[in-house]
Amino acid sequence: ENGLPAVVSCVPGQVFSPDGPSRFRKAYKPEQDRVSLQQPLVRLRGGAYIGEGRVEVLKNGEWGTVCDDKWDLVSASVVCRELGFGSAKEAVTGSRLGQGIGPIHLNEIQCTGNEKSIIDCKFNAESQGCNHEEDAGVRCNTPAMGLQKKLRLNGGRNPYEGRVEVLVERNGSLVWGMVCGQNWGIVEAMVVCRQLGLGFASNAFQ
Repeated sequence: ENGLPAVVSCVPGQVFSPDGPSRFRKAYKPEQDRVSLQQPLVRLRGGAYIGEGRVEVLKNGEWGTVCDDKWDLVSASVVCRELGFGSAKEAVTGSRLGQGIGPIHLNEIQCTGNEKSIIDCKFNAESQGCNHEEDAGVRCNTPAMGLQKKLRLNGGRNPYEGRVEVLVERNGSLVWGMVCGQNWGIVEAMVVCRQLGLGFASNAFQ
């Protein structure tokens, strides 16, 4: 009860998300090898909200982006379902969710909508004529869980920073309470910023 409060400073907008330790598969492999692999080959980066971001694919141990040539709602929905969301509500083109770095792994993706993974769709592995200004992204349909109503930032210099407070039930009433800053770090701050739709965390304070 006597600990310092957790404080966060968020960076709204299309900001590059620094990578943490990789929890993903090493490369996309032939279908017979994929059965025993449990981690996804696809991730989203650069989105301010849960279920949106620039699409990145892992190939030969390296993450790369997807070119937006022929990128449509059907292919975007395959990505969303692969990541555990619903169908896509938007197939984002023109790097509007931020430009990636590194290679461009996939181009001219054409899905039927029945695929389990984006790499099961037809695509061109050559990226000639593509650049990161054409990085494809998605906005997925996500459950309305009311997450933003249970969390707020208070006492900051602007709407993007402040003491982290959560809405909890106490003695039959809902009250706002502080989050203790013990073990509070940039990873936890990232979760708060994304839950509030404020992009990524620039700092985590105690």
